[in-house]
Amino acid sequence: VSSILEYAMSVIGKYRVCLIASYVGELAGEASYIGSIRSFVLEPMTFEEFLIANKAQKLLKCVEGQRVEPISEADIIQIMDYLKVFFVIGGMPKVVLDYVKYKDLERIEKLQQEILIDYKKYIEKYAPDTMCKKVLQIWSSIPKQLSKDNKKIMYGYVDEKARAREYEPSAEWLVNHGLVRKIYRVKEGQ
Repeated sequence: VSSILEYAMSVIGKYRVCLIASYVGELAGEASYIGSIRSFVLEPMTFEEFLIANKAQKLLKCVEGQRVEPISEADIIQIMDYLKVFFVIGGMPKVVLDYVKYKDLERIEKLQQEILIDYKKYIEKYAPDTMCKKVLQIWSSIPKQLSKDNKKIMYGYVDEKARAREYEPSAEWLVNHGLVRKIYRVKEGQ
């Protein structure tokens, strides 16, 4: 990795270079290039980006900017159809690209399963040995947690005898490594 970084920095004036790293830490030798490296945190695609990927710019114009003009019933139906698909496939660029190309939800499910397996491998590789089991338990409980009316993480769903003080560091590890997001409770959107 160090030699890749050195090479990338040597050609920076001529070319645009993109290096991808995870939350695990700095790249070897990164400290010597401070000021030359720009970091970006990549997020899943938004619904608007999903519409762009599906070449639905007309519908995007209806959605963006919260237009005051009425939207036709046909456009509303199309937007709702795209929204339902977006809810199923999510915003992972690889999955969206496959959907745009093949429009096959069975393929999408396989891709999503592969991504989940990759996430589990990531956890097993990078979570500290002392908390790996708990991190995996929390990770595995997320679908169950999201299916409840109360969307707050309940450690009792992870393990009957679980206490927050035992599991909070493991949940924070998932947040800190970008595998889950902490969403603070909002009483009213403004």
